[in-house]
Amino acid sequence: MAGRTNKDRLLAANDAVVKAAEAVDKKPTEYGIDGYPGLRLLVQPKQEGGPPKGHASFVVRYAIASADGARTFRRTTLGSRQSMTFKQATVAAREIATKLDRGVDPVREAEDRADVERQRKAQKTLRQLFEDRCAKDDRRAAITMQSYRVTLEIDVFPDLGDIPAADVTAEQIARVLEVAEKRSKSQAHKARSALGGTYRWAIKRRVGGVRVNPVAGLGFTHKSKPRQRIPSSQELATIWKEIDAGSMTKPMQIVIKLSILTGQRIGQVVGARLAELERLDTANPMWRVPGGRMKRKDRDQVLPLSKEAAALFVDAIAIAGERAKVTGCAFPAHTSRVSSTREPHINRESASRAMARLCDNVGEAFRKANPDHVGPLPLVNLNLHDMRKAVTTHLRETHHTPSDVCDLILHHSAKGVTGSHYDFSILEGPVRKAMQQWSDHIAHITGQRTIEQHSATVTQLRRA
Repeated sequence: MAGRTNKDRLLAANDAVVKAAEAVDKKPTEYGIDGYPGLRLLVQPKQEGGPPKGHASFVVRYAIASADGARTFRRTTLGSRQSMTFKQATVAAREIATKLDRGVDPVREAEDRADVERQRKAQKTLRQLFEDRCAKDDRRAAITMQSYRVTLEIDVFPDLGDIPAADVTAEQIARVLEVAEKRSKSQAHKARSALGGTYRWAIKRRVGGVRVNPVAGLGFTHKSKPRQRIPSSQELATIWKEIDAGSMTKPMQIVIKLSILTGQRIGQVVGARLAELERLDTANPMWRVPGGRMKRKDRDQVLPLSKEAAALFVDAIAIAGERAKVTGCAFPAHTSRVSSTREPHINRESASRAMARLCDNVGEAFRKANPDHVGPLPLVNLNLHDMRKAVTTHLRETHHTPSDVCDLILHHSAKGVTGSHYDFSILEGPVRKAMQQWSDHIAHITGQRTIEQHSATVTQLRRA
């Protein structure tokens, strides 16, 4: 163990002498100890309220030689004179000397341990890492992240949720995905997507102690077949009739009708804000949905409304009354449920269930009226999202509506650099024409009044 000997500052190897040592000239003073090269006592000047002899620490000084022969001097603190005896200090100094004899640098060793401890504290469990992503990553829709959460809670978190994310191996993930795949290939794919996205997010953010993505290179991908269920005109007429005749609430009736007339996702319909609805009482009503509420978040949805759709929004706001003003929503949740729901409006799942019940009721009524019928029942395997296919298919086939107009209605991204970076047109005229053509079609197949009659009635109601 290397160390300089200053005979003027050399203490006898005696506990009493070491305890009595004080700072010289009111300055920090370092003492060597006879017979213990490298062991030092660093004494601080006496402070008011401090120890009578001043604070002091046992330290060890040593030198480390590098490959090129250069020497690096280091110092490590063993402990304070108040917390350890001289004998304990000599034992600790001998342990350092033993490490040096083995070629181990005690200071570097301590730094490495501290670094490992810092990394351990910075680590998050897999479950914590996912929740952290949910709170901070706004590139994925909330409904998508909720869907991921449900899948992970079922297929991944029971086995891996409480393990540090950085310690989870590709083999462990493969095992849980293999089990999930036996139950559902699509759910295994969803779990893989959720995990892969979470690890990529953590690596980019340098959080959770994650440095490697264990999902990279794993299989378990599953491409779902495009759903080709398109409601026919007869089915749409049946749905509309059942909406009016059914037992669902008036706001829910309007929600489902708007899903049909606008072709928007149910989440956007139930969450419609008053601030998004413009000029409802004019010939050019507009629905402007912020990108944050859309699945594709990089651009707002600007949708010209047909006269019928605008009238339905007016009716919904009138029915909601004061609750619409308080919540700012066209379809506010029931007052008693606001405190227990994440959003102050009708839940999208409630609307989906209402549609499912409607289809079931129609099918059951048909089965009872036709007990000998063989084959699928009316409205079987139909959901609200299928209305988007009905809108697009009708406009393309019947009116030869350009695909860019349909893309704007569905809020799908335009292809190429021009569409994504330069073209921000909303094609209000063509889109408004297309939306009115679709509403006219619904009015025709459902036997409603003509558009002129409907508009006149709405105008009279507003004047009243």
